[in-house]
Amino acid sequence: MTPAPGRSSRAWRSTWRPCGCTLPYRWRCSSGLIDVGPNLGAINRSALLAADGILIPLAADLFSLQGLRNLGPRLRDWRRDWQRMREVAPPGIPLPECTMRPIGYVVLQHEVRLDRPVKAFKKWLARIPAVYAEEILGESVPEERRTEDDPHCLATLPGCLCGEGDGSGRRWRAYRRGLIF
Repeated sequence: MTPAPGRSSRAWRSTWRPCGCTLPYRWRCSSGLIDVGPNLGAINRSALLAADGILIPLAADLFSLQGLRNLGPRLRDWRRDWQRMREVAPPGIPLPECTMRPIGYVVLQHEVRLDRPVKAFKKWLARIPAVYAEEILGESVPEERRTEDDPHCLATLPGCLCGEGDGSGRRWRAYRRGLIF
């Protein structure tokens, strides 16, 4: 995919500039956090192309597993396509390496009862490590690996702290007092 002759520099600059590849140079920062929505559109693609690493937030549900199955192949395609584009890019245009290296994932844990997840979410939690390894990393892992034992699971975050379930905010107040961690 190469721009038309005579327009190459302008096309490359107008395509790449919106995603902020000059921000690290302009602001002299060494890192930044880019929060993108849960879709694979052009804006998210540009943002992810600028990223060195990717941290994936997941919920313990079917939709997150399906999202991983969609994201993995797309990341590989984008990475491959970008390397091809860098080879044909006009000289003098600063383009990132586009490593998009998977850093890991964090899991939003829904309702907890007796210090363990509710049974409905436990089955989805059990599937996350294998699907992440297979789809995102291109590796295979034993099906019995739990998120607690998975080196790619960086954190399990408590869910529903705002009292959405009972309307009272009881869980949020307990969290603020240090009773829930």
